[in-house]
Amino acid sequence: MNNLVISTNNKINYPEFQTLMRNSTNHLNDLTINKPNYFLNTSAKNVEKIVYEAMKYSAEGTPFEGTIELVSGHKFPDIIAGKYYGTEVKSTQLNKWDGFGNSIFEGTRVTNIDRIYITFGKMSSPIEFKSKPYEECISGIVVDHSPRYHIDMKIQEKKVKTIFEVLGISYDDFRRLPNTKQVELIATKSRESLKDGESLWWSQNNKDKIFDQKLKLFSTLSLSEKERITAKALGLFPELLGFSNRNKYNRFLMWLVTENNIVTGNVRDSFSSGGQINFTLKSGLTIRVPAVLGRLVKYKDLIVETINSTEETELKEYWNVQYIDKDRISQWINLCIPLLAGYNNIGNKTAIQIFHTIFDI
Repeated sequence: MNNLVISTNNKINYPEFQTLMRNSTNHLNDLTINKPNYFLNTSAKNVEKIVYEAMKYSAEGTPFEGTIELVSGHKFPDIIAGKYYGTEVKSTQLNKWDGFGNSIFEGTRVTNIDRIYITFGKMSSPIEFKSKPYEECISGIVVDHSPRYHIDMKIQEKKVKTIFEVLGISYDDFRRLPNTKQVELIATKSRESLKDGESLWWSQNNKDKIFDQKLKLFSTLSLSEKERITAKALGLFPELLGFSNRNKYNRFLMWLVTENNIVTGNVRDSFSSGGQINFTLKSGLTIRVPAVLGRLVKYKDLIVETINSTEETELKEYWNVQYIDKDRISQWINLCIPLLAGYNNIGNKTAIQIFHTIFDI
């Protein structure tokens, strides 16, 4: 990181920071037009550096010149401007304007930062950047290992409320609350919106941090919701296609609760009920195969959509791989083939033929 000097003069007015962010974003979008290939397939870490350079460039001749500092890593926000302002950088390789944000507890927030913007880079064609005040882009709260904000850069266009409007409190007031008070406020609002078949659960994230979520029973979901969850699970957890193994549902069940707030008592029914079914290969030969392959055939399009729309970093974690191929479907099939080949009447060659038949390869 460069040894930059942060100004110790009087605080720069917020409108001047807004102007800096507007000019920086315009500069970034000019670059996407003039050098589009520079942005394609770039890493999230590199996007942070690109935004940092754009802010330094736009700060020239302004009160912010010489005050822009890149502190990304374990600090929030990623970039500091003029000691009291900051920019958090988010990006995606997908054609969308939303994603996971930072922890609601903001334990790594840089001291003295009063106002924060989000600069969000959509690194798929057409490549584009948007920058907005942080509090105007937070649509909700999601839970993995810790409660995090969900970012949506198009809240205003969708005419929906931010999470702070829903909670009836400003972002600044909310972030200054003790963690337990933040949880209480979210829990109270959650209880007000409970529907039939839903309840609240409490999970211990840290020794003194408890977070509240609604839980739904899988059996109470609509048919389309059940199909969506089942298809997504098949795309994210190849082990679900494996031979009978008491552990093969573990990751799916954890994901079902932590990412979807859903519990089920009959997990096998979603994948393997029905025992075996007839399956006709491209060659015309009909064989007996596990019933889960019937789900593959039924949900093929939803599975493909899940695999192609999941963030690369998430997919690497779900599949437990070091990299994601450009041809994601072929990579997923290659992960599934040895699992399916483990069934008694299916070898590696037949497993390959089955996937070639289903996905018309």
